[in-house]
Amino acid sequence: MSQLSGSVATGNHSDDSPAVVDDVGPECAVCMEPVEWVAIGLCGHHEVCSKCTVQIRVFHRDRRCCICRRQCPAVVVTEAGRGSCVYDELASLVNNGRVDTVEGHYWYHSISAAYFDDKRQFEETRSMCSDLDDPDEATSMSPSGAKGPSSAVTTRRAKWQNPHPIRIPSPLPPALSPMAIPEEARRYWLPILLSAAGFLFQLFILPKSFPPSHYDALGIQRFAPVERVVEAYGVLSKGWLAETNDRSTVDILKIRYAYELLTNPILKRDYDLFGLDYHMDVLERVKDQYQKEHFLKIDLPLLKDSLVHSTDHAFNVLTYESFMSAIAKDYPMLILLYSKGSPRCAQFIEHWKQIATRLDGLANTAMVEVGDGQLAGYFVEQRFSQQPFFRNGIPAVVAYPANCRSPSCYMRFPGELTVDSVVDWVASSIVGLPRILYYSKEALGPQFIGKSGHHKVKVIFFSSTGERATPFLRQAAQEYSSYASFAFVMWKEDESQIWWNSLGVESAPALVFLKGPGAKPVVYHGTFSKSEFTEIMEEHKHQELRQLRSDTSLELGCDARGHSRARKDMAIWYCVVVAGRPGVELSKKRQILRKAQDQLLSAVDASTTGNVENIVEVASAATALKDDRLTFVWLDGEVQKKICAFYLATDYNGACGPRGFEDGNDKPEVFIVRFQRNATYEALKADKKYNLMDTLQGQDTPDASQLVARYNGLDEILEINKWVSQVIKDGDTREIPYFTSKVPDLIPEETSKEWLSSTKSIRSAGKGLKERVKYNVFNFKDYLTDPRVGPALLLCACISWATIWFKHSQSTQKTPKDEAPKEKTEKRRRPKLSTTLFGQPTTEGAADPEPKDARQWEMEGSDSD
Repeated sequence: MSQLSGSVATGNHSDDSPAVVDDVGPECAVCMEPVEWVAIGLCGHHEVCSKCTVQIRVFHRDRRCCICRRQCPAVVVTEAGRGSCVYDELASLVNNGRVDTVEGHYWYHSISAAYFDDKRQFEETRSMCSDLDDPDEATSMSPSGAKGPSSAVTTRRAKWQNPHPIRIPSPLPPALSPMAIPEEARRYWLPILLSAAGFLFQLFILPKSFPPSHYDALGIQRFAPVERVVEAYGVLSKGWLAETNDRSTVDILKIRYAYELLTNPILKRDYDLFGLDYHMDVLERVKDQYQKEHFLKIDLPLLKDSLVHSTDHAFNVLTYESFMSAIAKDYPMLILLYSKGSPRCAQFIEHWKQIATRLDGLANTAMVEVGDGQLAGYFVEQRFSQQPFFRNGIPAVVAYPANCRSPSCYMRFPGELTVDSVVDWVASSIVGLPRILYYSKEALGPQFIGKSGHHKVKVIFFSSTGERATPFLRQAAQEYSSYASFAFVMWKEDESQIWWNSLGVESAPALVFLKGPGAKPVVYHGTFSKSEFTEIMEEHKHQELRQLRSDTSLELGCDARGHSRARKDMAIWYCVVVAGRPGVELSKKRQILRKAQDQLLSAVDASTTGNVENIVEVASAATALKDDRLTFVWLDGEVQKKICAFYLATDYNGACGPRGFEDGNDKPEVFIVRFQRNATYEALKADKKYNLMDTLQGQDTPDASQLVARYNGLDEILEINKWVSQVIKDGDTREIPYFTSKVPDLIPEETSKEWLSSTKSIRSAGKGLKERVKYNVFNFKDYLTDPRVGPALLLCACISWATIWFKHSQSTQKTPKDEAPKEKTEKRRRPKLSTTLFGQPTTEGAADPEPKDARQWEMEGSDSD
């Protein structure tokens, strides 16, 4: 069977077409029977008989050549030995359809897509595939193109009887696939890959992880004493002056460098213990300088300018005893690991002093010398070769959090040692202080002021350098988080006019306090120390009109469970409240109430100076405010719906509860609450023995009597103060019945402290699963120093090779009879059920035992005799 390529445009035989072989083999390549009629295509292969060709193309639906396995759209069946005669006619048959060429008749069989030049062969093929033929397509063709008569199609399917099994040969590999991978290589690709990786690791990667040491340069044993080093160097140096000296200048420099390093006690100690070599840059520099010079021109010693001892600059150096007592304290501690022989440590000492100054009051600082092996052993890392080392060299920084009590419970600084990065790492990761973010002039209003708590003071820092907030500012942001929100703004000269008009800031650095809607900003210019900033925060941590909250109600004296701001023995006190939903209307009412408070304070000052002309109408309120018996606050009616509705009774739709859809009825309300305590009543109530239910309901603490009055006048400052003064005057002079009622509790309004999440899961260094995974991912190069990797790869290669070989040998030993699948039509046998009562097995073919008293009952109306 051959292929007829559709790419041939003409019927002429071109020079590029494959040659046709005339000497046909005596046997079919498929059935191994003598060949009489063959199928041939443009590929030139004609080693398959016509019977096998039709069987493969019709019943196996395979239109590929049995020899080259290429797609074969059509073939010509002719007598064996006539391949060269019909070759030139094949392309025309394919290109022109069912049209004769040159000479003779061709009959086309549509199902097998085969052209027959012998009618008898064509009829035999049709009879074998009679039930599959299409009468319209199974036709004969004449040179004139007229269709010949077709035979009747039988209704019964003619079965193909072929006693010989179909054996399709595999494609020819040589010229058709020159880049084909051998079968054995495809089968054993995994062992080959593992073996190559193992040998590559052992021969190239592992030796680079263990470069020659300075002891190898001198030709002596590792950790040899100084005397042995001097002796080895003397022997080598004598050979340099000999006439037979064949050492290069670079080799002499390596030997000289090793000699100077290993004869220095401090440098030799650090090199032997931790593999530290602080002066490799010196060796590289002199190698570049003298590699083309004679060794006698080398300026010796090589390390004369590099030996810097930092002992005199060290401070607060820990011993083992002081170290154990320091970590036992509930306070963070930062430790610097240094060496006396490291020039980098000497240069970093000044930066370390700056770090200690900035962290003063936030964390303790100390130093540990690596020569103290008992202490330094806690902070080193180990490779697979059990060699201790410092990953980032010396100096190194480690920190102990406040909740750390074990010597191994520390965190290692991961980045580059700079003052700013170390201080920020300690403040954020060790102590857990919040970050103070920078805002632009466009984002300051909506992102900071708009999203901060309504009850908080807004603290804004202006900086001209863009540096991070100092630790004491971040510590203040954490301590005053319930009272204030903090932000940074980058000062720009082109925006100076905007800040001057809006906040009154002239230049940077500056500090601004926004203490509520309508309140004048409080501005401080210049820099501040920690103590100065703390005093300023204590003075301005509250808004001018404070919010009534669950955590401030007792402090403000607006809680029935508490007392006045004056003292506990004060019997009567007052609280003026403006309640409403947060918005424009509430902000206006808060400004009016704040100005009313300021007017009363001014009246108090005027009474002190003797100017009493304008304070007669508000004298009672001014006196109560001076004596801390009067407090002005505002209430968030949207959050505190229950207590807001309790004080305002039924008419609270515009002030209490959440705002509805398209609800513009915001009407804040002003009211005053009179609190009174009766010493006699409370003494009698205190003598009462409470049961368990009263204690659980919180009735062990008596509430003060409350009386509420709402303001219905004009939104004018003087009118409000007159009304407040009249209420206080009446409440102090008139006899009002004493009664108490249960007041709804204020809903807690927790402040968000997301910055604490980073310090909740502090674990000891490298002990947690997360830390181990991160360590293994980022320090993958450490596995290149493990000498067990190469043998492990080779072992896996051997195991995989043996497994593949065993599976392949088992598959080749199976016979065709074992591989023959069972017929799909075979029915599944039903399991044989036990015929005994308890399911004991019975012998196959045995009859069921018949009971002694058994007899056959005849069915009524049956046809049996």
